Amino acid sequence: YSGIKNACLQICGELLYLKTHDSERSTAINSEIIKALGSELGLLNDLVPELQDVLSGVAEQEILSAEWTPSRVTQSSTTMLHNTFRRFIRCIASNFAPLVMTLDDLHRADGDSLELVEALLSDSENSGLIVVGTFRSEEVDEAHILDGFIKRVKAMSTTKDSPLSHVTDMFLDNFSEDQVKHILMVLLNMDDQEKIAKLASICHKRTLGNMFHLDCFMRKLRRDGPNET
Repeated sequence: YSGIKNACLQICGELLYLKTHDSERSTAINSEIIKALGSELGLLNDLVPELQDVLSGVAEQEILSAEWTPSRVTQSSTTMLHNTFRRFIRCIASNFAPLVMTLDDLHRADGDSLELVEALLSDSENSGLIVVGTFRSEEVDEAHILDGFIKRVKAMSTTKDSPLSHVTDMFLDNFSEDQVKHILMVLLNMDDQEKIAKLASICHKRTLGNMFHLDCFMRKLRRDGPNET
């Protein structure tokens, strides 16, 4: 659940900010969360541990400290977790709509995480959530668990009365050498065409135009100098 935990960390950061800067709104949102989750708040202790800080002084301590052990997961406890998390995200989305949850590197996600995301996407009572997922297409074949997840989500969006309005695919190709050249001109604030062209050729050859690899390569050049690369 690491990607989802990171997203929830940012959500709780915003809630903690409200706690000190807008106490009236914070109290209203926290009361809504407690009302929606009630005694099942403890189910989120592992997934959203920061929620205890957000609700401290508001919810009863026995509710906040209730234990749920992920290692002893059964089908029923997984369903309870999904339903509780859906209600939590519902509360957040209703107060911060649209709530955009960005999940990077989905090709590395485990099955439990994808099932939880699918549970969110199938929530007919939450119209304020947008999920953006990124993954490396070259690492996902038909046998990959993400491929099955994507097919199920797309199928869900085409069914009648689906809670999922639509699914949009965006394919980001690697940069061409000319595009790398333009990026370098902007980053380095250089107009020496010959030097930029040579550097762009080297960078493109080493990174194949992959933005992540290009960024790492440029950082290495800056740190070690061209003679070490």
